[in-house]
Amino acid sequence: MFNPKNPLGRHSGGACPVPRYGGRNPAIKYTPRSGQNHDVVPLTWEFVNHLDTGLRRYDAVFPNGLFGFNRVFRLIFLWLLSLGLLGCASAPPAPQNVTRPAQVEHAPFVMSGRIAVKHDGKRSSATVRWTHSAEADEILLFAPLGQTVARLHREGQRVMLDTPDKHYVAQDAEELTQQVLGWPLPISDLQYWILALPASVGTFDIERDGNGQISILRQHGWTVRYTRYATPAPDSLPLRLVLQREGLEIQFLIDQWEMPSPP
Repeated sequence: MFNPKNPLGRHSGGACPVPRYGGRNPAIKYTPRSGQNHDVVPLTWEFVNHLDTGLRRYDAVFPNGLFGFNRVFRLIFLWLLSLGLLGCASAPPAPQNVTRPAQVEHAPFVMSGRIAVKHDGKRSSATVRWTHSAEADEILLFAPLGQTVARLHREGQRVMLDTPDKHYVAQDAEELTQQVLGWPLPISDLQYWILALPASVGTFDIERDGNGQISILRQHGWTVRYTRYATPAPDSLPLRLVLQREGLEIQFLIDQWEMPSPP
């Protein structure tokens, strides 16, 4: 049964689950030498070598072949396998825009990734997709199997939150998420913080790293820590940030940024 106080799914003990990838982050443009992805190619050859060793042992036990395997077949099989694997590994990741837009106030964005929440001893996580524009916001939270567990939608000063069971309407997103989800999500400020910028209203305190990027931002009672950016450039978009306030921790792990052109 859906629990609105824990819509993301609860985890018992341990750290919040964070997705891990076999290769590099897809939000960063890389240019491997000779057009090959060197994160994959060495693993490919290692796999082929292990397979060749196993087949050699097979030859020692069954010198005349078994089930149609023999030395000639083995050589042809390994050659075709290596061509297929190397062909897949040679395609570099598609480049993406990972720099902050110049006109932030009116710039739309789409952010896809993961969200992990730790609050009052409870841990939960979900896939998140946030579509933002100057006129509206839509934040979708998905369960591990892809079901939509919550939809937060803002139009002007009106905020709506839908769960599989109910529909809620309020004037303030932070109060509404606190009431329904059990923890606040400050969308009006987060639309700036997610871009590694202070909110346009209110005082703030900033600490920067050696690249000139914000490492810690304090504003409106929240502390935002940026632990990873897409590139070392000062206008790079963040890939990982953590919001903290009074026993609440909200972590965003961003897989993809999209920066559509304003209408």
